[in-house]
Amino acid sequence: MERALKLAGDTLREFVRFASPYWPVLAVLIAVYLAAIILRRRKAPSAPGSNAAVLDYFFRQGYEVEKVLFQGRMGAEYTLSRLGAKTYLHIKWWRKPIDERSVMAVSEAMSRMNCEFAILVSKEGFTRRARRLAIDLGVWLWRFNRVEPELERLADGIPEGMKTAAATKNRSQ
Repeated sequence: MERALKLAGDTLREFVRFASPYWPVLAVLIAVYLAAIILRRRKAPSAPGSNAAVLDYFFRQGYEVEKVLFQGRMGAEYTLSRLGAKTYLHIKWWRKPIDERSVMAVSEAMSRMNCEFAILVSKEGFTRRARRLAIDLGVWLWRFNRVEPELERLADGIPEGMKTAAATKNRSQ
């Protein structure tokens, strides 16, 4: 037992003697690591380009989640409400532009959920055919990087052109 303790003590002394020149470097690395952890915690609560980040923009404008229809890594679907109006929100994180099939699905969901408005958010944009169909169906297409400015634009009410598109859509039902 004594020999084992002596061997352990000798090994520890040798390790300290060998590693002592590197203690300042190790201390700096630990300090950098701790600073990175602290700075990471100070960032926004939700990662940019996430479902939560999109919802944060809506929450700041007074929207409330009525129902979570789907949440996943590649997108999400919600019904939101603000000032008594229901909005169907569909988020897609696809790596390609969204096509007209998705616009049609959003329009159908808007009708099925009895929503006055429908917004489709995409990271990669929309095809030309999708944009044309969205105008006819009254679906708003927003790129993720434009969500906040679009919501600020709507904060004081819906612009007249958008009211006309929504009214036309509602009359045809």
